[in-house]
Amino acid sequence: VNTTVGGTSAGLAVLGNWVYTAEKGSIVSEDALMNPYDREITIAPAFLKIPFMETLITDTHFVTRNRMGRMLTFLARDLKDNTQLTLSRAVGVDEHTALLLNTTTGHLSTVGVGTAYVCTADHKPEVCKSDTPLTFQDIACTRLSAKAKDEFSFDSFTGSGVGYTNTVTAGHLTDFPYGPQE
Repeated sequence: VNTTVGGTSAGLAVLGNWVYTAEKGSIVSEDALMNPYDREITIAPAFLKIPFMETLITDTHFVTRNRMGRMLTFLARDLKDNTQLTLSRAVGVDEHTALLLNTTTGHLSTVGVGTAYVCTADHKPEVCKSDTPLTFQDIACTRLSAKAKDEFSFDSFTGSGVGYTNTVTAGHLTDFPYGPQE
């Protein structure tokens, strides 16, 4: 059984285990990184339960709207606020791009014309508190390209694509938050 992990805006946003609701406005990366507890960061539990999506938060319009910082802030908040968690994952997808998820195996195929990003944090953020810039180091990310027909597994969290590491230091992202230049 294949499930499309994509869609425009809310169509993707509701597929993960946590939903960024934007009920108090839409936070931009720069503001989220400078204050991880900004009032515009509203996250609620999912109302859908999709196999292999139970550990993810999703984000949309990803590169176009420069949302890597926002998504990494969501990861930091997830790990900080849910004290029992030791791992958090997020998926950001561009417009005109989708991930086709086999809900039996966890296998993903990337389709469309853009990119998608899978990021995993296996540790708590170094600094994540109200009115203080975020510091969150060594977050493993993979850039998946639809043009390259990259594949990935939500079972093993491995696959093709470009792997790299993101770091946030005092509210500022790595020089290349979307991975090495090609």
